[in-house]
Amino acid sequence: MKKLLLLLLALTLAFSFAGCQSRENDTLYVVAPDGATALALSELYAEKPDFGKVQVEYALANGATGITEKILQNAADVAIMPVNLAAKLYAQGVNIRMVSLTNYGLLYMVGINGTVSSMEELVGKVVYNIGRGATPDLTLRYLLNQQGIAYVEDAEGVSADKVTLRYVSQGSELIGMLAQAKAKGNELYGVLGEPAATQATAKTGATTVFNMQEEWMRVTGKKTAFPQACMVMRENVIRERPYFTKTFLEKAAESAEWVKTNAAAAGEAMTAMGTTLNVSVLNENVIARCNIVCVPAKEAKQTVMEYLQILYDFQPALVGNQLPDDAFFA
Repeated sequence: MKKLLLLLLALTLAFSFAGCQSRENDTLYVVAPDGATALALSELYAEKPDFGKVQVEYALANGATGITEKILQNAADVAIMPVNLAAKLYAQGVNIRMVSLTNYGLLYMVGINGTVSSMEELVGKVVYNIGRGATPDLTLRYLLNQQGIAYVEDAEGVSADKVTLRYVSQGSELIGMLAQAKAKGNELYGVLGEPAATQATAKTGATTVFNMQEEWMRVTGKKTAFPQACMVMRENVIRERPYFTKTFLEKAAESAEWVKTNAAAAGEAMTAMGTTLNVSVLNENVIARCNIVCVPAKEAKQTVMEYLQILYDFQPALVGNQLPDDAFFA
């Protein structure tokens, strides 16, 4: 009997040890939306730093929708996503935590064959946007709403006493429309993120009408622009792999600084990742307009909560109909 107990104990310890080894040797998946926010991790894409026994695979996803799918399918352990999306998923019970703020906004309104000096002057005109219901759309709607400027969605007509909102599926589509408007002498406005905004001005002769970050600060009275994107990790990764979590965040912080002076190398790394970004326009000025940062979640908490409160007051569903508690900030 004693020998049997010893054998069972030995087997138990062996399986426990094997389980620990399996967890330590797991591959973790890091996903970012295919766009400028992914630049925050470009040095990691280029250098593939070592994280000990933990292997890391990097991938790009198709916008916020693609990121959400990866998270819900357990195909992402670390992800960059819009701040309000992270809060919304957390409210829905998805086991993620915010670990850092990665971006303070990179949106710009460009225009062709017309000049406006205030958003009130957009009344009676058409403004195109990328992604209905996504951060660019929400930001424009909020800014118009707070200034008492009426707007309406209309794919055909143009309202004389409102700003008419229309949508395109991607930045390249809007750039093509700007080029056509220039050729025809038509007035046209649209909201683009970097580097598409710079590409639009270079390719079509459009001008930057509004820096949406500056407009946000002016309207809200805040000292910083809106916290657009953040990095999240699965709670079990944070809990079970403290070395990886600490080291990865350190490397992410280094990458956020590296990209500011290594635009060409960042572009090469993004190209190798299969990005659809036009990396040929990347330079230090464009990178600077992306407002890439790496602020630890607890340090960014006040800024993020103020932003989420604004969105909640504007439309509660944008943040999952409730504000996150302290546990959201790892």
